[in-house]
Amino acid sequence: MNELITYVKVPSGRRKGQLRGVVVAVDRDKIGWSQANEKAGDKFIKERGIAIARTRALNGTPAKSKIPYDIQKTLVYMTHRALRYFKVQ
Repeated sequence: MNELITYVKVPSGRRKGQLRGVVVAVDRDKIGWSQANEKAGDKFIKERGIAIARTRALNGTPAKSKIPYDIQKTLVYMTHRALRYFKVQ
Protein backbone atom coordinates (compact mmCIF):
# COMPACT_ATOMS: atom_id res chain seq x y z
CA MET A 1 0.00 0.00 0.00
CA ASN A 2 1.35 3.42 -0.95
CA GLU A 3 1.27 6.06 1.75
CA LEU A 4 2.82 9.41 2.52
CA ILE A 5 4.34 10.07 5.94
CA THR A 6 5.34 13.44 7.41
CA TYR A 7 6.70 13.89 10.91
CA VAL A 8 5.90 16.90 13.11
CA LYS A 9 8.85 18.30 15.05
CA VAL A 10 9.01 20.56 18.11
CA PRO A 11 9.42 24.09 16.66
CA SER A 12 11.33 25.80 19.50
CA GLY A 13 12.64 25.45 23.03
CA ARG A 14 15.17 23.05 24.45
CA ARG A 15 13.55 20.10 22.63
CA LYS A 16 13.69 21.87 19.25
CA GLY A 17 13.82 19.42 16.35
CA GLN A 18 12.66 16.37 18.29
CA LEU A 19 9.70 14.43 16.90
CA ARG A 20 6.30 15.23 18.36
CA GLY A 21 3.80 13.64 15.96
CA VAL A 22 3.10 12.18 12.53
CA VAL A 23 0.63 12.71 9.68
CA VAL A 24 -0.12 9.83 7.26
CA ALA A 25 -2.00 9.95 3.94
CA VAL A 26 -3.17 6.64 2.46
CA ASP A 27 -5.35 8.18 -0.27
CA ARG A 28 -6.39 11.58 -1.62
CA ASP A 29 -9.06 12.04 1.05
CA LYS A 30 -7.85 9.69 3.78
CA ILE A 31 -5.40 11.45 6.07
CA GLY A 32 -4.75 10.58 9.71
CA TRP A 33 -2.61 12.03 12.48
CA SER A 34 -1.06 11.17 15.83
CA GLN A 35 0.71 13.31 18.43
CA ALA A 36 2.31 12.46 21.76
CA ASN A 37 0.80 14.06 24.86
CA GLU A 38 3.96 15.67 26.20
CA LYS A 39 2.20 17.27 29.18
CA ALA A 40 1.31 13.79 30.43
CA GLY A 41 4.93 12.66 30.00
CA ASP A 42 4.41 10.60 26.84
CA LYS A 43 7.34 9.95 24.51
CA PHE A 44 6.74 9.82 20.75
CA ILE A 45 7.34 6.35 19.30
CA LYS A 46 7.45 6.29 15.49
CA GLU A 47 5.91 2.84 14.96
CA ARG A 48 3.04 3.45 17.37
CA GLY A 49 2.40 6.94 15.98
CA ILE A 50 2.25 5.66 12.40
CA ALA A 51 -0.12 2.87 13.44
CA ILE A 52 -2.48 5.33 15.18
CA ALA A 53 -2.36 7.78 12.26
CA ARG A 54 -2.99 4.99 9.72
CA THR A 55 -5.99 3.77 11.74
CA ARG A 56 -7.42 7.30 11.89
CA ALA A 57 -6.89 7.70 8.15
CA LEU A 58 -8.75 4.49 7.33
CA ASN A 59 -11.52 4.75 9.95
CA GLY A 60 -11.85 8.53 10.11
CA THR A 61 -10.94 10.90 12.93
CA PRO A 62 -13.54 11.04 15.73
CA ALA A 63 -15.79 14.09 15.38
CA LYS A 64 -15.17 15.28 18.96
CA SER A 65 -11.37 15.11 18.80
CA LYS A 66 -9.56 18.43 18.84
CA ILE A 67 -6.71 18.58 16.33
CA PRO A 68 -3.60 20.32 17.76
CA TYR A 69 -2.37 23.48 16.00
CA ASP A 70 0.96 21.97 14.90
CA ILE A 71 -0.90 19.02 13.37
CA GLN A 72 -3.40 21.34 11.61
CA LYS A 73 -0.57 23.11 9.77
CA THR A 74 0.90 19.78 8.68
CA LEU A 75 -2.54 18.44 7.68
CA VAL A 76 -3.01 21.33 5.24
CA TYR A 77 0.42 20.65 3.75
CA MET A 78 -0.27 16.90 3.56
CA THR A 79 -3.67 17.45 1.90
CA HIS A 80 -2.04 19.35 -0.98
CA ARG A 81 0.77 16.81 -1.18
CA ALA A 82 -1.69 13.86 -1.28
CA LEU A 83 -3.71 15.50 -4.08
CA ARG A 84 -0.53 15.73 -6.19
CA TYR A 85 0.73 12.24 -5.30
CA PHE A 86 -2.44 10.13 -5.56
CA LYS A 87 -3.57 10.65 -9.15
CA VAL A 88 -7.14 9.93 -10.28
CA GLN A 89 -7.26 7.34 -13.07
